[in-house]
Amino acid sequence: MIKQAWISRSQDENKLFHDLKVLILSYCIYLAKSPDFSLFPHLERLDLGNCRSLDNLDDSIGQLSQLKILILKCCVSLKRLPDSIGDLKSLVQLDLSGLGIEELPDTISKLIFLEEMNIRDCRSLEKFPDGVGLLEKLVILDADSCDNLVKLPTSMRRMTCLRRINLKGDGISNIPDDFSMLLNLMELKMTATLQSLPIDLSHWRYLKQLNLFKCVKLEYLPKLPLSLVELCCEDCFSLVQLPDLSLLNILAILCLEGCVNLEEIRGLEGKLSLVEVNARGCHNLTIPPRKILGQGTLLPDRPLGSFSLTAIDGIYKKRLILCLVLELPSDFRSQTIYCDISASIRQRGKTTSCVHTLRIEDVEFTTHPHIIYLHHFKGFDWFGIPLHGKDAIENLHIHQSNLRHQLSLDTDASRAYCRVKFWKLLLENMEPFQQERNRHSIAMMVAEFFIWKFENRESEQENHNRHSSDKLMAADFSNWSFENREYEHQMLNQHSSAMRVADFFDCPYVGVGGSRATARLVLENEEDEEDEAACPSPGQETETETETGLSSNGSILIDSDDDVLLTAIARIVLENEEEEGVSRAMERLFLRKDDDASVVC
Repeated sequence: MIKQAWISRSQDENKLFHDLKVLILSYCIYLAKSPDFSLFPHLERLDLGNCRSLDNLDDSIGQLSQLKILILKCCVSLKRLPDSIGDLKSLVQLDLSGLGIEELPDTISKLIFLEEMNIRDCRSLEKFPDGVGLLEKLVILDADSCDNLVKLPTSMRRMTCLRRINLKGDGISNIPDDFSMLLNLMELKMTATLQSLPIDLSHWRYLKQLNLFKCVKLEYLPKLPLSLVELCCEDCFSLVQLPDLSLLNILAILCLEGCVNLEEIRGLEGKLSLVEVNARGCHNLTIPPRKILGQGTLLPDRPLGSFSLTAIDGIYKKRLILCLVLELPSDFRSQTIYCDISASIRQRGKTTSCVHTLRIEDVEFTTHPHIIYLHHFKGFDWFGIPLHGKDAIENLHIHQSNLRHQLSLDTDASRAYCRVKFWKLLLENMEPFQQERNRHSIAMMVAEFFIWKFENRESEQENHNRHSSDKLMAADFSNWSFENREYEHQMLNQHSSAMRVADFFDCPYVGVGGSRATARLVLENEEDEEDEAACPSPGQETETETETGLSSNGSILIDSDDDVLLTAIARIVLENEEEEGVSRAMERLFLRKDDDASVVC
């Protein structure tokens, strides 16, 4: 236990320390008094770190003309630095981290060879003296977590050697006008109370890393330099827009965690340099054009695991649908659920790790053990990253988010743990002649693993447009409870096949009638508008009927006895993505004659 490392000795005995170059007294927690530093005129390194009882630094420290490194970190009892510290003409590194000082002495501007200054965790420090702006040799300025630091030096134009500035965790309220003159800056980390950065960053050609943390008033960023490798904007709650990133050809890390109001990321297409995209908590980025929420039961023996999908065989012409099945706890009530989605996107041999967050609203607890959520993507992309050729989605994983700021900002967010039991990527055709059919076949797309009743959560405008379509189907699955019963599945398949054929012939689907579940398709006669009125209703008999099911008045009859024909037609429609391909295949199946309306199979 050291309380004093020296005592008064004769002049001859003191000369024993005359050539001492390194003095390390760190973690002497009971050391309360510093020595007369004139005893060590050739000292080059002095370490008093974590001397928690040290409350005074002797003025003689200014006589250490050869001192290059001074470490005073975590001397929590030290509240003031002597002005003589400015006489350390050779000082290169100054570590004042964790001190309780409220200000730095103005004489600090005299440290003309200082290259690194560390004042992180000086939580009582409120401002930099203007003299800091005169430190022309300074390369690193670390002021991380100085909670009360709000003011930078009035001028910083002379700090041309600065490479790294860390103002993270501070409350900077002003940026000097000449801040943009720091042309050699490579790394900038900052927390500020600014609505925008009043500087042009595009000419900072050496800037590699820009980290903005909890800039809660920041709404947008200026144009960014092409040299940027890492862009990080964490918990910038007001940030709405980013500049176009398409020209940032070496950008590797994009972190936007907690930017809850960010609506779009432009310029990600073909960005092969990206290694990581973290948009956790940015739920506005994942707002779908259409979503469906339903209740039901997940069929047994459905393993939870990773998933991969490769964009081959033209599937990039389709739209992605993400299907989630969630298990609700017994204490769940009407809540909002956040789910984090992580995946690896492989493009031309390069892999990008992505994290996004879905916001599922208006979830209500019912007697059904599970809920199903269908998220429609805007196309064949992954939250703004378009997929082409042999691009792939790999290692998909989904779980409930536990971001603290989301739960604090959203009072309706679920704090009860919801287990993600199952997920799957589905594909929806975007071809015009397929779109109406897809609206009615969502239930069938998930019938293999989920028994459910679904509610369509489309916007009112989209719902109005859908019901005003000339091709509306009479069959509506929106209120069905699907059971895995053999007869009902058979009838459901016949509905589906009939609708697919109706799409091909561009005719309305009339309905299902009778005990034999007969489906009827009415062909429209383009030359005579009155033909439609002449078509018999489902309960009426046709005047004449061929053995293959084509009546003389231009109707096709498909019933449960026509399984072979029905299956063939359905397979043609399903296996051909282009309308011309369907037409050619149907011509091979049917040979229609205008004179007698006969059909040859």
